[in-house]
Amino acid sequence: MILLDGIDGIGKSVTLMHTVSLVCQMPNWIVMYIPNAFYWVGGYFHYQVSSKENGLFDQCELAVHFLNSILALNREKIANFPPLEKTAFDDCKTLSELFEFAMKPENLNHSIEVVKEVFNILGQSQDYSILL
Repeated sequence: MILLDGIDGIGKSVTLMHTVSLVCQMPNWIVMYIPNAFYWVGGYFHYQVSSKENGLFDQCELAVHFLNSILALNREKIANFPPLEKTAFDDCKTLSELFEFAMKPENLNHSIEVVKEVFNILGQSQDYSILL
């Protein structure tokens, strides 16, 4: 983990953006960039009581937004990711297909599970590192 600290105007944001830009160009890194975490907790996206996990809330639109941002930064890497052996979504044989599945409006309620599956797949990969 890296902590950037300093007075206003010293260049923390520029340093972070430069780091993200450099890592995006590295072939074995997947970048998950969250420019403003306020949107995750500030009620910007609709939330609903989770139908799958008691006591929790789901933000399905946020999940799709997050998957879109991952795809935007890593489209070629995701397209070239090795075929998937088995996923929670049987019709998805590649990581690209898993992202495409989540983007379909009729699959919105599955977007949380897709994010979890993407993290599981990437976390098990020996070929890619993740910058979040």
